[in-house]
Amino acid sequence: MLSFDQCTISHSTFIGLKLPGCAIVDCMAKNADFREADLAGTSFAGSDLAESLFGDTTLTGADFSRATGYAINPTQNRIQKAKFMLPEATSLLYNMDIEIVDD
Repeated sequence: MLSFDQCTISHSTFIGLKLPGCAIVDCMAKNADFREADLAGTSFAGSDLAESLFGDTTLTGADFSRATGYAINPTQNRIQKAKFMLPEATSLLYNMDIEIVDD
């Protein structure tokens, strides 16, 4: 199993790769390209995913706890049973054509 722990993998491309169960933990993964990859069960825990691309990506059962900066469109990726934490998880709503108001 491929594992990155406390690494800088910014500007990397994972397009179309099959890496289920991969670990990308506590990494700097800015502007990485994960489109069309199979990353089912992958742990992104604690990683900075700012400006990273997700499109037609399999993220079922993935762990995004403590991850930051991700912009994942739930209608264009498979995210069933994935784990997210608040407040960062609210970013999943940005592509939903809804208005988010603060009381």
